Amino acid sequence: MIIDRTARVVPTKFRDKMLREWMGDWIGKAGPDELLASFLWCLEGYAARSICQDAARLEKKASLMREKGSGRLASIREGHPLPYAAAECLAAGEKAVARTGAAAEKIRSLCKDLDVLFRSLQDEFGSDLVETRHGEAGGYISPLDEMMQKWDQVIDLDLEIEEAWEQFARDFDEAGSLHGRREEYIKNEHSFPLEKIDSFDAGNFEILISWLAFRDGLKVIREKGGAGDLGADVIAKVPDGRTVVFQCKHTRGGRAVGSGALQKLNGTARQVHGADIVVMVASGGYSDPAVEFAHSQEIHLVDRQALQRWAEYGDPVYSVLGVPPPAAGTL
Repeated sequence: MIIDRTARVVPTKFRDKMLREWMGDWIGKAGPDELLASFLWCLEGYAARSICQDAARLEKKASLMREKGSGRLASIREGHPLPYAAAECLAAGEKAVARTGAAAEKIRSLCKDLDVLFRSLQDEFGSDLVETRHGEAGGYISPLDEMMQKWDQVIDLDLEIEEAWEQFARDFDEAGSLHGRREEYIKNEHSFPLEKIDSFDAGNFEILISWLAFRDGLKVIREKGGAGDLGADVIAKVPDGRTVVFQCKHTRGGRAVGSGALQKLNGTARQVHGADIVVMVASGGYSDPAVEFAHSQEIHLVDRQALQRWAEYGDPVYSVLGVPPPAAGTL
């Protein structure tokens, strides 16, 4: 190989004479294959280093996003910027932080893998670049291939974090609208605060549930239970024909409803009353066995918090129960 001393790229001028002689000898013997292989190896190392650096940058970004998200979630818990939609704000924040945290941990793990792969590429420095890496025999698989696959995963996770907070912004906007609507609803006479509901007796509580069903567009067939009601205090029809059976439990002092009441309702609501939607409404809460039984039998539970949304804040029954509303043509 003849070195053009006027070229922009020239060999390093090493101070050590012996090193200069070795390098000069190797350069002099280098042919086109060795030069191309060396160039390819340098490009591979450059690409690998860039991947590691960019991945480390995104790892740091993910960690910062998680810290900021946790701080924002804490402020929501403490300050409740939208008090009438506090639960929805909190749920949105928790979801965003959880998604961010999970993605950040995965990026962190991928960065560790990338560092290992980069070190394995560095360890190959000085190997026979022509025969083992770029020779006709082939068969060599570069760590860079696997690094690119992991880099693609890092990019996807970074996008996942961005989407998590974009979704949080949308959810927060929706919570703001919900807060405004609820704030207006509680000002009118149709709002029933929990404190007022607590003063009701069992009969008035059942009448309240039938009125709430009527308010939301259901046709009330039975507005109050009594002797021989066979577990159905309120029966109503959705405009699309679905039958809803409500069992009402007005408890004192926050006493929890047990699984026995749910089992009784489950035995008659569908078989006797033809219910499509079975609902237990309590002014308090439910025991753990009751919740477990309700989930296993597809019984909807309205607890104290859900009752507040329905009676005090004016949320429609479909939202409270998490069931689809009737199609527009059936209203």
